[in-house]
Amino acid sequence: MFVAACVVYVITVELAAYFYKLFGNIHQMVVQDLDIIGWEEKPGDGSIINADRRALRFGYYATRTIRFSLMVALVLACTLSFFTILHMMSSFRNNLYAMYRGDFSVIPPPEDMGPVALCTGSIKFAGYQVAYFVWAYIVTFGILGLVCIAIGFIVHLFLLELTDFIVHILEQAGPSLGIGVFMMIAQWLLARFIFLQDKGQYLRLDNRRFYFVFTYFFFFFNIFIGLVSCLMRILKAIGVGMLFLGRLDNSTLPRKFEFFDPGFAAYQGFIHMEAAHTHPVVNVFIRLLASESRKRKRDNLELKEMRTDLKNGSPVTRITIAKHQRSKPINVGARFNWLVTYTLLHNPTVRIYRRGYVQAMKKARLAGIKIPISDKPVTTFDLVKTDEEREQEKQEELLKIESLKAASSFRNSTRYDTGVEARQERWANRRDRVQRQETVDTDQESITDEEGSTGSDETPKQRPLATKDIQLKLERLEHIV
Repeated sequence: MFVAACVVYVITVELAAYFYKLFGNIHQMVVQDLDIIGWEEKPGDGSIINADRRALRFGYYATRTIRFSLMVALVLACTLSFFTILHMMSSFRNNLYAMYRGDFSVIPPPEDMGPVALCTGSIKFAGYQVAYFVWAYIVTFGILGLVCIAIGFIVHLFLLELTDFIVHILEQAGPSLGIGVFMMIAQWLLARFIFLQDKGQYLRLDNRRFYFVFTYFFFFFNIFIGLVSCLMRILKAIGVGMLFLGRLDNSTLPRKFEFFDPGFAAYQGFIHMEAAHTHPVVNVFIRLLASESRKRKRDNLELKEMRTDLKNGSPVTRITIAKHQRSKPINVGARFNWLVTYTLLHNPTVRIYRRGYVQAMKKARLAGIKIPISDKPVTTFDLVKTDEEREQEKQEELLKIESLKAASSFRNSTRYDTGVEARQERWANRRDRVQRQETVDTDQESITDEEGSTGSDETPKQRPLATKDIQLKLERLEHIV
């Protein structure tokens, strides 16, 4: 940045001296010629002399205007360049802090370019920055010079009382400009107070028919307004491109075409290299590890010296050795895992930056699987699997389901057979009881016949019915069994 500022300052001073001297000499030559042929027209002058006089007078005013306009353009271009340098330094700091926080909304992440491209861009950045500032200064000076010269000539036209020509131009273009401005203001007012609900508070149409009719009839007017709008778009693009041409932190191309911008690629490499080697958290972590390593080496060295002194017979006790000897941790891996677990429980958002999660996301993108990012401390990465693994798991699940179906059908058949056997045994017992009861009834009937007991006519009729009922029940039981 300092080199670019120095180069811009030197170019400004040299160009100012050169243009001032050049147009000063031209102006002096024009003045001398006017002094020779005269500033005012004389009665005896011919048409050639009068034409030369008019041309020299125009050159007199033109050289003054151009010299003053170029001086103003140089000052403005130099000032804009210095402000651009200061603003780029501020922007670099903000972008670097955003990358420290993991915010890649302005600068694309390093995965988009790769380590080799980023390192190459970091090497090119310093030279590119100076060259881009020089080119931006030259382009800015050229555009501002043309603008200042045009404004200067317009002012001189007014001073030379050529206002009739300017008024004629305004009379010709005034109505068109007035209609265009009126139409733009009318469309804004109608959209605010008539077309939208609650005076433009919500994007909801209130008068649909009038909206469509207005859009149809003003289609042709908007075509001509669009021509002027496109011209304004070109002028705005020139202005913004002029301001941001020297800034490598903002690409002059759209976001999707930033890879065509070599300056922005160099800036990406430089800022990513800075963020990778100046990250405060990483630096503190490395310093803690380095201090711990130095302390451990110092303690081991002291312990080794004490043991040497003890072997040589020096007055060093074992208690002193035990004080300096560090006790090794029981399980370093378990302690590390516990610290990682504790950190993830208290900072669940850090989980998405772990190596396993990043690898899982890469595999998911390759396999076409989308894993949503959540704040849950536990995440199953089993979703990220290849097609072959998913097909194999599907076959295993089908085999498990078939085996479960076979086992359940076997259990059901076993239970059915067992139930049928038990039911047959119960019906056999019942049939035996019915047969025994029938035998008992037959014996009682024979006994009553022998005794000669007479009864009513209903009794002999009822007994055969009971016997028939018992037989029907036995047949029904045999059929069920």
